[in-house]
Amino acid sequence: MSEAVSRRSAMRLLAAAGTAGTALGTGACAPGVPPGAGARKAPPAAPAAAEAKGAARVDALLERLTLDEKTALLHGAPDPDSLGQAGYVPGVPRLGIPALRLADGPAGVRVARPATALPAPVLLASAFDPALAREYGRVIGREGRALGQDVLLSPMVNLIRTPYAGRNFETFAEDPRLTADLVGEMIRGIQDEGLIATVKHFALNNQEHGRDTVDVIAASPPSRPSTRPSYGASRPPWRPARARSWAPTTRSTASTPARASRCSTNCCAAAGGSTAG
Repeated sequence: MSEAVSRRSAMRLLAAAGTAGTALGTGACAPGVPPGAGARKAPPAAPAAAEAKGAARVDALLERLTLDEKTALLHGAPDPDSLGQAGYVPGVPRLGIPALRLADGPAGVRVARPATALPAPVLLASAFDPALAREYGRVIGREGRALGQDVLLSPMVNLIRTPYAGRNFETFAEDPRLTADLVGEMIRGIQDEGLIATVKHFALNNQEHGRDTVDVIAASPPSRPSTRPSYGASRPPWRPARARSWAPTTRSTASTPARASRCSTNCCAAAGGSTAG
Protein backbone atom coordinates (compact mmCIF):
# COMPACT_ATOMS: atom_id res chain seq x y z
CA MET A 1 0.00 0.00 0.00
CA SER A 2 3.07 2.25 0.04
CA GLU A 3 3.04 3.12 -3.66
CA ALA A 4 0.97 5.98 -4.98
CA VAL A 5 -2.56 5.22 -6.09
CA SER A 6 -3.19 5.58 -9.82
CA ARG A 7 -5.63 8.20 -11.08
CA ARG A 8 -7.85 5.39 -12.35
CA SER A 9 -7.98 3.83 -8.88
CA ALA A 10 -8.67 7.25 -7.42
CA MET A 11 -11.74 7.55 -9.66
CA ARG A 12 -12.92 4.13 -8.49
CA LEU A 13 -12.37 5.25 -4.92
CA LEU A 14 -14.51 8.34 -5.50
CA ALA A 15 -17.29 6.16 -6.90
CA ALA A 16 -17.05 3.78 -3.97
CA ALA A 17 -17.02 6.65 -1.50
CA GLY A 18 -20.14 8.00 -3.15
CA THR A 19 -21.89 4.68 -2.61
CA ALA A 20 -20.70 4.50 1.00
CA GLY A 21 -21.82 8.07 1.52
CA THR A 22 -25.52 7.46 0.97
CA ALA A 23 -25.98 7.86 4.72
CA LEU A 24 -24.79 11.42 4.23
CA GLY A 25 -27.32 11.98 1.43
CA THR A 26 -24.70 11.91 -1.33
CA GLY A 27 -25.38 8.69 -3.18
CA ALA A 28 -28.73 9.36 -4.84
CA CYS A 29 -27.38 9.69 -8.37
CA ALA A 30 -25.62 6.32 -8.59
CA PRO A 31 -26.46 4.73 -11.97
CA GLY A 32 -28.00 1.29 -12.09
CA VAL A 33 -27.06 -1.56 -14.41
CA PRO A 34 -29.35 -1.61 -17.47
CA PRO A 35 -31.74 -4.58 -17.80
CA GLY A 36 -30.37 -7.48 -19.78
CA ALA A 37 -26.77 -6.68 -18.87
CA GLY A 38 -26.08 -10.20 -17.68
CA ALA A 39 -26.71 -11.65 -21.12
CA ARG A 40 -23.78 -9.78 -22.63
CA LYS A 41 -20.48 -11.43 -23.45
CA ALA A 42 -18.09 -11.50 -20.51
CA PRO A 43 -14.86 -9.45 -20.81
CA PRO A 44 -11.55 -11.32 -21.34
CA ALA A 45 -10.04 -13.04 -18.32
CA ALA A 46 -6.98 -10.77 -18.01
CA PRO A 47 -8.94 -7.50 -17.77
CA ALA A 48 -11.31 -9.19 -15.33
CA ALA A 49 -8.38 -10.16 -13.11
CA ALA A 50 -7.03 -6.62 -13.23
CA GLU A 51 -10.49 -5.31 -12.32
CA ALA A 52 -10.68 -7.63 -9.33
CA LYS A 53 -7.24 -6.55 -8.14
CA GLY A 54 -8.12 -2.87 -8.51
CA ALA A 55 -11.44 -3.32 -6.72
CA ALA A 56 -9.72 -5.11 -3.84
CA ARG A 57 -7.26 -2.26 -3.50
CA VAL A 58 -10.04 0.32 -3.46
CA ASP A 59 -11.87 -1.68 -0.77
CA ALA A 60 -8.70 -1.77 1.32
CA LEU A 61 -8.25 1.98 0.95
CA LEU A 62 -11.88 2.66 1.91
CA GLU A 63 -11.37 0.82 5.17
CA ARG A 64 -8.45 3.13 5.99
CA LEU A 65 -10.19 6.40 5.11
CA THR A 66 -11.62 8.49 7.94
CA LEU A 67 -15.14 9.91 7.65
CA ASP A 68 -13.69 13.39 7.07
CA GLU A 69 -11.50 12.07 4.24
CA LYS A 70 -14.44 10.31 2.60
CA THR A 71 -16.49 13.49 2.80
CA ALA A 72 -13.68 15.53 1.26
CA LEU A 73 -13.55 13.13 -1.67
CA LEU A 74 -17.25 13.65 -2.25
CA HIS A 75 -17.54 17.43 -2.31
CA GLY A 76 -14.20 18.67 -3.60
CA ALA A 77 -12.32 21.82 -2.59
CA PRO A 78 -10.67 24.96 -3.99
CA ASP A 79 -7.59 24.10 -6.04
CA PRO A 80 -4.43 25.63 -4.55
CA ASP A 81 -2.88 25.72 -8.04
CA SER A 82 -5.99 26.30 -10.12
CA LEU A 83 -5.87 26.84 -13.88
CA GLY A 84 -9.53 27.83 -13.89
CA GLN A 85 -10.72 24.28 -14.53
CA ALA A 86 -14.17 22.99 -13.65
CA GLY A 87 -13.34 21.14 -10.46
CA TYR A 88 -10.77 19.77 -8.04
CA VAL A 89 -10.86 16.79 -5.70
CA PRO A 90 -8.14 16.83 -3.03
CA GLY A 91 -6.13 13.69 -2.54
CA VAL A 92 -5.26 11.88 0.66
CA PRO A 93 -1.47 12.15 0.87
CA ARG A 94 -1.07 9.77 3.82
CA LEU A 95 -2.54 6.97 1.69
CA GLY A 96 -0.92 8.00 -1.59
CA ILE A 97 -4.28 8.99 -3.14
CA PRO A 98 -3.61 11.75 -5.70
CA ALA A 99 -5.60 14.92 -6.20
CA LEU A 100 -7.74 15.05 -9.35
CA ARG A 101 -8.25 18.10 -11.58
CA LEU A 102 -11.36 18.05 -13.77
CA ALA A 103 -11.61 20.21 -16.87
CA ASP A 104 -14.60 20.76 -19.13
CA GLY A 105 -13.91 20.29 -22.79
CA PRO A 106 -16.20 18.73 -25.38
CA ALA A 107 -14.45 20.85 -28.05
CA GLY A 108 -11.09 21.39 -26.38
CA VAL A 109 -9.69 21.66 -22.86
CA ARG A 110 -11.30 24.62 -21.08
CA VAL A 111 -8.85 26.20 -18.66
CA ALA A 112 -7.35 29.67 -18.23
CA ARG A 113 -4.42 28.88 -20.50
CA PRO A 114 -4.18 28.59 -24.28
CA ALA A 115 -5.57 25.35 -25.71
CA THR A 116 -6.73 24.27 -29.14
CA ALA A 117 -10.32 25.20 -29.98
CA LEU A 118 -11.43 22.19 -31.99
CA PRO A 119 -14.43 22.04 -34.33
CA ALA A 120 -17.62 21.38 -32.39
CA PRO A 121 -18.47 17.68 -31.90
CA VAL A 122 -21.65 18.08 -33.99
CA LEU A 123 -19.38 19.04 -36.90
CA LEU A 124 -17.10 16.08 -36.18
CA ALA A 125 -20.17 13.83 -36.41
CA SER A 126 -21.00 15.18 -39.86
CA ALA A 127 -17.86 13.47 -41.16
CA PHE A 128 -19.23 10.00 -40.19
CA ASP A 129 -15.62 8.98 -39.47
CA PRO A 130 -14.82 7.03 -36.25
CA ALA A 131 -11.07 7.18 -36.98
CA LEU A 132 -11.27 10.96 -37.07
CA ALA A 133 -13.15 10.90 -33.76
CA ARG A 134 -10.27 8.97 -32.22
CA GLU A 135 -7.72 11.52 -33.43
CA TYR A 136 -9.97 14.28 -32.11
CA GLY A 137 -9.94 12.59 -28.71
CA ARG A 138 -6.15 12.22 -28.80
CA VAL A 139 -5.67 15.95 -29.36
CA ILE A 140 -7.83 16.75 -26.32
CA GLY A 141 -6.20 14.03 -24.23
CA ARG A 142 -2.68 15.17 -25.07
CA GLU A 143 -3.42 18.81 -24.29
CA GLY A 144 -5.31 17.97 -21.12
CA ARG A 145 -2.38 16.05 -19.70
CA ALA A 146 0.06 18.78 -20.80
CA LEU A 147 -2.08 21.28 -18.90
CA GLY A 148 -1.97 19.20 -15.73
CA GLN A 149 -5.53 17.88 -15.89
CA ASP A 150 -6.56 14.37 -14.86
CA VAL A 151 -10.24 14.12 -15.84
CA LEU A 152 -12.05 15.53 -18.88
CA LEU A 153 -15.78 16.23 -18.51
CA SER A 154 -16.45 14.93 -21.99
CA PRO A 155 -17.75 13.45 -24.28
CA MET A 156 -21.37 14.54 -24.15
CA VAL A 157 -23.53 11.74 -25.55
CA ASN A 158 -27.06 13.13 -25.29
CA LEU A 159 -28.98 12.86 -28.53
CA ILE A 160 -30.09 15.94 -30.44
CA ARG A 161 -33.87 15.82 -30.03
CA THR A 162 -34.84 19.46 -30.56
CA PRO A 163 -33.19 22.33 -32.47
CA TYR A 164 -33.90 24.59 -29.50
CA ALA A 165 -31.42 22.77 -27.25
CA GLY A 166 -28.70 25.33 -26.58
CA ARG A 167 -25.92 22.77 -26.29
CA ASN A 168 -26.54 20.67 -29.36
CA PHE A 169 -23.13 21.70 -30.68
CA GLU A 170 -21.43 19.88 -27.77
CA THR A 171 -22.91 16.51 -28.62
CA PHE A 172 -22.83 14.44 -31.80
CA ALA A 173 -26.07 13.66 -33.58
CA GLU A 174 -29.71 12.66 -33.47
CA ASP A 175 -28.80 9.13 -34.55
CA PRO A 176 -28.03 6.67 -31.69
CA ARG A 177 -25.82 4.36 -33.76
CA LEU A 178 -23.66 7.15 -35.17
CA THR A 179 -23.31 8.69 -31.73
CA ALA A 180 -22.28 5.35 -30.23
CA ASP A 181 -19.65 4.71 -32.92
CA LEU A 182 -18.09 8.14 -32.47
CA VAL A 183 -18.29 8.17 -28.67
CA GLY A 184 -16.41 4.88 -28.41
CA GLU A 185 -13.53 6.09 -30.57
CA MET A 186 -13.34 9.51 -28.96
CA ILE A 187 -13.05 7.89 -25.53
CA ARG A 188 -10.27 5.65 -26.78
CA GLY A 189 -8.42 8.67 -28.14
CA ILE A 190 -8.76 10.69 -24.92
CA GLN A 191 -7.64 7.80 -22.75
CA ASP A 192 -4.84 6.73 -25.11
CA GLU A 193 -3.13 9.91 -23.90
CA GLY A 194 -3.68 9.24 -20.20
CA LEU A 195 -6.63 11.57 -19.57
CA ILE A 196 -9.78 10.10 -17.98
CA ALA A 197 -12.91 10.56 -20.11
CA THR A 198 -16.27 11.34 -18.46
CA VAL A 199 -19.46 10.42 -20.30
CA LYS A 200 -22.26 12.92 -19.69
CA HIS A 201 -25.07 13.88 -19.01
CA PHE A 202 -28.26 12.32 -17.72
CA ALA A 203 -30.04 10.43 -20.46
CA LEU A 204 -33.02 12.45 -21.74
CA ASN A 205 -31.28 15.70 -20.73
CA ASN A 206 -32.05 17.34 -24.07
CA GLN A 207 -32.70 20.98 -23.32
CA GLU A 208 -31.15 23.91 -21.49
CA HIS A 209 -34.33 25.80 -20.62
CA GLY A 210 -35.17 25.02 -17.01
CA ARG A 211 -32.20 22.68 -16.72
CA ASP A 212 -32.19 22.86 -12.91
CA THR A 213 -35.88 22.07 -12.52
CA VAL A 214 -37.06 20.19 -15.63
CA ASP A 215 -38.56 16.75 -15.02
CA VAL A 216 -38.37 14.52 -18.11
CA ILE A 217 -40.50 11.38 -17.98
CA ALA A 218 -40.50 8.73 -20.72
CA ALA A 219 -41.59 5.11 -20.76
CA SER A 220 -38.61 2.77 -20.66
CA PRO A 221 -39.37 0.56 -23.73
CA PRO A 222 -39.37 3.41 -26.29
CA SER A 223 -36.56 5.34 -24.59
CA ARG A 224 -34.05 2.49 -24.36
CA PRO A 225 -33.40 1.97 -28.10
CA SER A 226 -32.43 5.62 -28.46
CA THR A 227 -30.47 6.14 -25.23
CA ARG A 228 -28.79 2.77 -24.71
CA PRO A 229 -26.34 2.71 -27.67
CA SER A 230 -24.46 5.92 -26.87
CA TYR A 231 -24.12 5.13 -23.17
CA GLY A 232 -23.59 1.45 -23.83
CA ALA A 233 -20.58 2.20 -26.05
CA SER A 234 -18.74 3.52 -23.05
CA ARG A 235 -19.73 1.62 -19.92
CA PRO A 236 -20.20 -1.90 -18.52
CA PRO A 237 -21.18 -4.43 -19.67
CA TRP A 238 -20.84 -3.34 -23.33
CA ARG A 239 -17.78 -1.14 -22.84
CA PRO A 240 -15.90 -1.57 -26.10
CA ALA A 241 -14.25 1.76 -25.24
CA ARG A 242 -14.82 1.80 -21.48
CA ALA A 243 -14.74 5.30 -20.14
CA ARG A 244 -13.30 5.53 -16.64
CA SER A 245 -15.80 8.06 -15.35
CA TRP A 246 -19.50 8.79 -15.79
CA ALA A 247 -21.63 11.75 -14.87
CA PRO A 248 -25.08 10.64 -13.66
CA THR A 249 -27.22 8.78 -16.18
CA THR A 250 -30.68 7.36 -15.51
CA ARG A 251 -32.00 4.58 -13.34
CA SER A 252 -34.90 2.68 -14.78
CA THR A 253 -36.41 -0.79 -15.01
CA ALA A 254 -38.76 -2.48 -17.41
CA SER A 255 -41.72 -1.23 -15.38
CA THR A 256 -40.39 2.17 -14.27
CA PRO A 257 -40.17 5.24 -16.52
CA ALA A 258 -36.72 6.64 -17.20
CA ARG A 259 -36.57 9.96 -15.43
CA ALA A 260 -34.14 12.87 -15.42
CA SER A 261 -34.44 15.97 -13.25
CA ARG A 262 -32.02 18.44 -11.69
CA CYS A 263 -29.19 15.89 -11.48
CA SER A 264 -28.96 16.25 -15.26
CA THR A 265 -26.07 18.67 -14.85
CA ASN A 266 -22.76 16.90 -14.47
CA CYS A 267 -21.02 16.35 -11.20
CA CYS A 268 -18.35 19.04 -11.38
CA ALA A 269 -20.17 20.98 -8.65
CA ALA A 270 -19.43 18.05 -6.35
CA ALA A 271 -15.78 18.45 -7.34
CA GLY A 272 -15.54 22.03 -6.18
CA GLY A 273 -16.46 23.63 -9.51
CA SER A 274 -19.51 25.11 -11.19
CA THR A 275 -22.58 23.35 -12.55
CA ALA A 276 -21.94 24.71 -16.03
CA GLY A 277 -20.86 21.34 -17.37
